[in-house]
Parts: sequence; C-alpha cells; structure tokens
Amino acid sequence: MSHPRFIVVNQEFIEAGATLGCGFTNAQIRLLDGPGRPRKGWISRAVGKTLSYERAREFLIDARRAKYRPKPGSIEEGRVLALLRGVAPQVQPEIWRITPVKHDPEALLADTPPWK
Repeated sequence: MSHPRFIVVNQEFIEAGATLGCGFTNAQIRLLDGPGRPRKGWISRAVGKTLSYERAREFLIDARRAKYRPKPGSIEEGRVLALLRGVAPQVQPEIWRITPVKHDPEALLADTPPWK
C-alpha cells in the first residue's frame, strides 16, 4: 500500500484522534508534544509539526484506549485511514427508509376502481 512518508499535523488531524468526548490519552499527547507531563497549549504547539506515517497512525489508532479505537472495517476507521493517505474522508452514506405498502392484486384487475 502506498502512503506518504510524512504527515503535517493540522487541526483536523488532531480532532480525528480525539474520542467523542474530545479526550486524548497521555500517550497521544506525548506523540505530539514530547515526553513529560501534558502541558496546557499542547494542541497549538503540535499544529505544523511533521510526523512519520507510523507515528501518525499510532496517534490516530494505536495510542487510543482499546474501547475507543476504530473497529476494523468501520466507517470511522475508513476516515482515519483516508486522512493518513491524504484523501478526503468519505461521508456517512445517506440511508433511505422504505415502508412497504400492502397491495391487493385483485383490486387492479377489477373493472371498478378500488375506491367505489
């Protein structure tokens, strides 16, 4: 699989690594801000840095807690991998709900309309 060797960190990249509650693990913060305790303002310091593909994948997938990692084959995993490849992520497909209508086939064959 071909992928870019380096990725420039931007706000979209950081938001993709957050959980639904906008949380980050200390391991994720260490990948972008360096060793030591997380300090205030780490996001602004991380924007513009260059990461290798492997470290970027670790930030988006592997450094998350196990229950928050994207499931294999899920749309969320597809978005993350598309972001790593530099492709626009796919949007949630539109779902059309269809309600079946019961129809009387005899009513269509009769000479009189069904409303009489």
